[in-house]
Amino acid sequence: MIFRQNIKTEEEIRLDLKDRKILHWLSEDARMPCTKIARKIGLSRDAVKYTIKKLERKGVIQGYVSVINITKLGYNNFHIFLHLNKLNKEIKDRLIGILKSHPFINVIIEFSGKYDLEVGVAARSIEELDIILTKVTEDISQYLQKSDILIISRSYERRVFPKSFLDVKEDVKIKKPGKESGKELKLDKADLNILQMLSKNSVQPLYEIGRLAGLSADAVNYRIKKMISRGVILKHIPIINYSAMGYTVYVVLMNIQNLVKEKENKLEYFLKNHKNMLWAVKTIGKFNLMMYICVKRSDELHKTLIQMRELFSPDITDYETLIAYEEYKYTYFPEICVEDYSDCI
Repeated sequence: MIFRQNIKTEEEIRLDLKDRKILHWLSEDARMPCTKIARKIGLSRDAVKYTIKKLERKGVIQGYVSVINITKLGYNNFHIFLHLNKLNKEIKDRLIGILKSHPFINVIIEFSGKYDLEVGVAARSIEELDIILTKVTEDISQYLQKSDILIISRSYERRVFPKSFLDVKEDVKIKKPGKESGKELKLDKADLNILQMLSKNSVQPLYEIGRLAGLSADAVNYRIKKMISRGVILKHIPIINYSAMGYTVYVVLMNIQNLVKEKENKLEYFLKNHKNMLWAVKTIGKFNLMMYICVKRSDELHKTLIQMRELFSPDITDYETLIAYEEYKYTYFPEICVEDYSDCI
């Protein structure tokens, strides 16, 4: 899940049904041609193109990226939640600047709540994570009061928009985890260059990517399709400024005890069906569930939590609710992947 608020808006931007439909199809595939989107929603190509430019200009769309599965490159995702003290704006800006400079950090989000920052880290092993944690702790030691680490073990749901955005109705089926291919995944430097470019701008034209990577447009297209089929590239998505549309993103960290298979299937079905859910993953650590919930009113968050408590009480032993305030870094392809993987080629 990725969001940005780089372009501030004074008033809530109101979207009509046409705007929402276009955003919905962009969230399915940001590289989808305007002509194809136009056919799906019954508009002209020019009308779709104009609307997209308008949404970009108003700051609703703040870019486009490709979602890259770094576990295919041998990395695990770790999320560190930091509680800091003695913070003022100058100190906070300096600390965030230091954290942003690390190539192994792919996420920095500021919160209002028990934790001040969420820091996402890409590491190949627990040993490598330990080295990273030592480095991060050295950077912020005099301001660090408490930290908790969560390891993402399974993804339940990932969306660009909550279902409430367009009242999307789907026949949700719980997919069983597929078996990983036994073949070793091998990418070359050209593949890495393509991933780097797509992670920053997923709608960049094929010929432009090819020019920078030293390949033809057809060769780039072939490599992208290959990486999609192998599960390296999961999706091309727009970066959304939810606050511009009047939404607030909350992060809920929850611990559900006795999460046996039957109960976990029930949980996954709930998360996939819930109208306010953006992102939900199973984690290992102090909490075993992390959810990003996107709502227009705080009472909608309250209703969501009440529904969960009704379904899983008394197994919910603890939870924390955080308000996502600002995103300072979020990339699906951290620099460390390029540095480390290139050495192995």
